[in-house]
Amino acid sequence: MTPLRPRPPAAPPVALVLGAHLGPGGAVARRLQASGWRVVAGAPDQGALQALEGRVELALTVDPADEEGLDIGLAAVVDRLGSVDALWVLTAPAPPAGLDAAGAAVGAAVGEVALAAAR
Repeated sequence: MTPLRPRPPAAPPVALVLGAHLGPGGAVARRLQASGWRVVAGAPDQGALQALEGRVELALTVDPADEEGLDIGLAAVVDRLGSVDALWVLTAPAPPAGLDAAGAAVGAAVGEVALAAAR
C-alpha cells in the first residue's frame, strides 16, 4: 500500500479520476478543476489519455481492475503532487453517440454530490 503524506494546508486538493476519458468521468474532472482541484486523469490505455493530456495536471495509464497497477499509479501521483485527496472510479462504457450531453449531466451531478461530501 502506498503511504500518503498529509497535504500542505495551502495546496489545492488532488483528485485522481479513473475513467476521465469517458463522458461522465470527463464531466467530473472538469467540475473538479472548476472548483480548484488539481486533477489527475487515469485511463486503461495510452490512446484514451491522449485527448486529456494538457487539460489535466497529470495523465496516467491505470486500470482500476489491476490492484498492483493502481498502487503504482497512486504512488506516482503522491511522488509528483504530494497527496491524493479524492479518488473517483468511473468505468462505465462511453455513452452511444448522441448521448454525450446526458453523460455530461450525470457526471456533473455525481461531481456535485462528491464535492459536497468532500467539503
